[in-house]
Amino acid sequence: MENDWVKIAGASQLYIVEMYKGLLDEHSIQSILMNKTDSMHLHLTNADVELYVRNHDVIRAKHLIEKARFE
Repeated sequence: MENDWVKIAGASQLYIVEMYKGLLDEHSIQSILMNKTDSMHLHLTNADVELYVRNHDVIRAKHLIEKARFE
């Protein structure tokens, strides 16, 4: 991944990060979802799904996510 992408959110449940991604899409913020969950080991709690945005969108994206609070 290029250096201008910043992780702004993460969760152990995929659906939560997908909702964040959808919210950002609605506000024209490009994002990438990275699923680090291993389907063979779903019982582990250290698996994470991460959401990345470009450097110039970090503040706006974090603000939108904090307002939404899907968790």
